[in-house]
Amino acid sequence: MWGLSYHERSLQAECWKLAPKTEITETSDPKINRLLQLGKINGDIEILYFGVGREHRRRIISPQEVLEVEEFGIYVNAFCHKRLQIRTFKVELITFVNDGLEDWKKAPITGIVSSADPTISFLLQAVESEQDVQIEYLGGSTPGGTRVITPYDIFEAEGFGIYIYAYCHKREQNRFFSAMKTRVIF
Repeated sequence: MWGLSYHERSLQAECWKLAPKTEITETSDPKINRLLQLGKINGDIEILYFGVGREHRRRIISPQEVLEVEEFGIYVNAFCHKRLQIRTFKVELITFVNDGLEDWKKAPITGIVSSADPTISFLLQAVESEQDVQIEYLGGSTPGGTRVITPYDIFEAEGFGIYIYAYCHKREQNRFFSAMKTRVIF
């Protein structure tokens, strides 16, 4: 939708409304799983939403359903606490700000020793070689801030996604980092 005229955007919106939609009830994607889990318990989550043609917007949403819209992608219908109405958000444009950090600590965990994801593979190599890594972290008290970490372990918390346990040189203490909020700076 970038660079489209008002008429083109309106036409695309009408096509979206008519496109076949399939509700997603299970997936291996941790972000979608978290949205589904919150939908089941009527939970809220704080997000950054990178909407079309706008800077990121911070919102608190209550996910209701996740839909795959043919030829458009995956969307979540959620109650938006700012707009006080049901809104539709494209999942790939969402970054979690607060994803229930304390809740994941109660979930069963599984250590990760290999991954097809290039970022996780790089971090696993850093764990093995005890190498420092510079990251941009989209969570915490300063989303988007850079920091240097020394990763010790990478694991998946069931239903919450992948986490990195590392020494944070900025905070000078061991911390947990959500992998989906972490971007490695090469």
